[in-house]
Amino acid sequence: MTIMRPEPRLMDNSVAGYWRVLVYPYGTRGSTPLDVTFVRGAPTLVDSLGTSDPFGPTTAALTFTAITVLDRLGAGDIAWCGPETDVDICWFLPDQEEPVYRWEGYFASFEQSSSGAESSLSVTCRGAMFQVDNWLAKPEYVYQPIPYEVAIARTFAQVADSRLAALSVEWPDWWAKKFALTDYTNQPLYLRPVGVEDGANWSGYLTRSTGSFDPGLTSYIQGLLANMHTEFGQFTVMLDQGRRPVLRHRNRTNKPDENTLVIDALQPGVTLGFSRDFTQQLNVVYGQGKSINGSTFSGMKVSADGTRIQYEPYAYRREVYPTDMNDWYDRSIMRKEVSLSFFEGVSEAEARQISRSHLQRFADPGATGSISLSTDALTTTGYLPWYLIRAGMTVQVKGLFGIPEGVFFHVTEATVGQDSVELTVDSKFRDQLTVQEVRMRTRDSLAPIRLLTVGQYKPNIPDMLFPWSYSDGSGFMPKAAKDLFSGMPSSVGYPWTDWTRQRPPSDPKWSSCYVRIGPASDNADENWASARQSLSDFQPIPIRMSQSGEASLVQVAAFDRNGNILKVPFHVSFYKTNGTSYTSMPMLTMDEAAQFPPYKAGQHYPFFKQAWEEFTPEGQKVNTETVQAVPTAQLLAGYGNFYEKAGFWPSSSAVPSAEPTGLFSDSSGFSWDLTDAVYGVDPQRSQQENLADPNRADIQAMIYCDAQGTQEVFFLARIFRKEPGTA
Repeated sequence: MTIMRPEPRLMDNSVAGYWRVLVYPYGTRGSTPLDVTFVRGAPTLVDSLGTSDPFGPTTAALTFTAITVLDRLGAGDIAWCGPETDVDICWFLPDQEEPVYRWEGYFASFEQSSSGAESSLSVTCRGAMFQVDNWLAKPEYVYQPIPYEVAIARTFAQVADSRLAALSVEWPDWWAKKFALTDYTNQPLYLRPVGVEDGANWSGYLTRSTGSFDPGLTSYIQGLLANMHTEFGQFTVMLDQGRRPVLRHRNRTNKPDENTLVIDALQPGVTLGFSRDFTQQLNVVYGQGKSINGSTFSGMKVSADGTRIQYEPYAYRREVYPTDMNDWYDRSIMRKEVSLSFFEGVSEAEARQISRSHLQRFADPGATGSISLSTDALTTTGYLPWYLIRAGMTVQVKGLFGIPEGVFFHVTEATVGQDSVELTVDSKFRDQLTVQEVRMRTRDSLAPIRLLTVGQYKPNIPDMLFPWSYSDGSGFMPKAAKDLFSGMPSSVGYPWTDWTRQRPPSDPKWSSCYVRIGPASDNADENWASARQSLSDFQPIPIRMSQSGEASLVQVAAFDRNGNILKVPFHVSFYKTNGTSYTSMPMLTMDEAAQFPPYKAGQHYPFFKQAWEEFTPEGQKVNTETVQAVPTAQLLAGYGNFYEKAGFWPSSSAVPSAEPTGLFSDSSGFSWDLTDAVYGVDPQRSQQENLADPNRADIQAMIYCDAQGTQEVFFLARIFRKEPGTA
């Protein structure tokens, strides 16, 4: 048996250092500060200092014992004591002119009090970086996407009269992601990131969101940081001395370094409290967001008959998901689900990566807790006074939980008082960002179904005259695909290849269930899908819908003749007018045709610049034929243009080096109302009379593909309705 003997330690009883309080009255920063460590001969009390990760200094409290309720603040010998005065609370070592630590902020509130002969002024100070919250991040219409780190720096730069230095970015030594301008050589300026130089380090995360009148720091910047995870840790913004905000990477630590504080669990002057909250662990991660191309995603899956909606998680432990046909499934493990709301600009592929990282960090709850120190902490270079401990540091608590080497914790908050420092710590190295739960999907029971307002009543069911019916073929493209999907097990999800391989386009029994486009042609007009396979007798692809409604999910997939996914980009759009034709589609001019050989002027092509726009970004009107023809066809929704082609889901054609997948899925949906359509649902007739003609509730689909080479390409699509009364 090994006997543990006490280890003597030599303590230094000399003066460790002292606090000094320095102020910079408004407009004097950069000059010599005023030392207010003593005011009128009385010492200034440093009651508390707070720091957090991210953002550094949070709040501090000072007491001026010689300033009374009879004093007029900001006048006379206390002219420096005014609102928003910059203040530095510094720790100096003996015989040194520069502080070793500096808490930087500004006066935020005053509280004057008097009791008998005693009177004082208490000042609450706010951390310097939090002045960014005084500025609201406002929505702008940016032409080029912005990298996250540029968006953060841009926010700091736009704060008027900022007392902060410009944000700097410190990339870790192992960072290998470089911006390559060549990746965007053939991309339009609209898709090229702004604010980053060729060959420079960059995060790779892009956004066009500049805010929505929310606080600049704790909402907008904090939302960006929530997605900036790596396999080694997370990016954070901290305040270095000199009011210098720095975006840097925070590593998860599993071994001590020169900045690690070492504490013995039974050390005198140490109070510990830890918990492992298993309600805070997770094993299934859902998500929802909006990518830079404008498409939304939520992992929505709809059953073949459209009666059931499910959401596919972006990350999960195999022990809890899926519950069917899963040899890893363990009923003894309780399932815990969360939903991440991704910041706008994250693609679905990136969302899956972030979700996997989130699962890795939270699959185990770790240990969170508090540490109170009234004694100094040991480091590899000696002792660190407890009042210099701040957020962002790492603490190793030896002997904790029976582990000799102990457990490593990240200090998320530190509050220095007059007698001790209170630390909030976390073994998973998380910050204070929160995860939003999935939105509730229910009907508001307090909303009246029918208001007693004359002339404004509308039926609660919007498609009474021609109801939506999956069994009758609503939402299938082409209509005959209803038979192909009939009997498909609910376990077969998008893109349905387990089913299409059994019922391929090459089988004459199922060929009519697909939309066919022949081998790619040098004539762009012949690359549009026609229900009758002929330009001279062209007919768009009809889709049965309902009188009116709103789509919750649109899914399209391209196949080869054997029912396998064909990885091609494509265009697909939906129209209200029966007379839609390829001639209604955007038409190439002489100049535009020269950019897309072998196509000729007068042919109809969806992928040239401004094909679907009425005006150029400079305000010039373009392509008179297009801007007349497309509105005449009454476009409901379209996917695939010069800037963003369909067929790259779950990524985006805007992502450099992205490869086509032949798939498209979008949950932003669209709405339709065929009550007023030509030869549409007739509100003057009964439901039976409208249903007598099954084509009355049709919309028309146009599909273009020219990447199939010498082979044929076949398309299937499903449109799922948002059920009335749901949100």
